[in-house]
Order: sequence, then structure tokens, then C-alpha cells
Amino acid sequence: MTFAMLERLKNLTDEQKSYVQIQYAGKEKQLSTAYLLLFFMGAHYIYMGKVLKNIIYWLTLGGFGIWMLIDIFRMKTIIDDGNEEIFKKILSEALVLYPNTK
Repeated sequence: MTFAMLERLKNLTDEQKSYVQIQYAGKEKQLSTAYLLLFFMGAHYIYMGKVLKNIIYWLTLGGFGIWMLIDIFRMKTIIDDGNEEIFKKILSEALVLYPNTK
């Protein structure tokens, strides 16, 4: 969890914080896993939930190798952006499930 994510948790109730932390821990994507999938199966986009993008990746053989090289250097950004999306979704779920009654 990034510093920005932790800052957003500060204004939540204890129930909301707990929900976000538990859900996020189970859904957070790992950089090492993404690299392993990239090098062994080229399935790193499937790991990030982008199946169609991965099919295109396979059909073009990793953009004839160029897309693959770019992804090697962009992987941290890809994972960080994906984790940010996951966090936002979980945060909105927490706010709906546990409305702030203060």
C-alpha cells in the first residue's frame, strides 16, 4: 500500500479501514509475479485483469518484441496503476457498505 493510499485511509471509520485493508491485501498485485508471467507466458495483462489486451499481445508476439521490451521497463507503473484502481474500487465499496454515521 502506497503512502497516498494510507493517507486516504485516515478519514475513514475503523470498520471502513478494516474492510479496505483486508480486501486490498487479498487483491493487491505483486511486481515479481507480473515479471514472472511476462517472461514465462506473456500473461502479465491477464494477471492485471486485461484479457483482451493480453490476447492482442500474444497475437502480435509481444508487439514483435518491442511491446515486450517496453513492458519490461514499464512494469512497475503498470502494477502501481492497477493497484490504484483496485484500491479505489475497494474504497468505494467500503463507503457504501459502512456509511459514515458520525
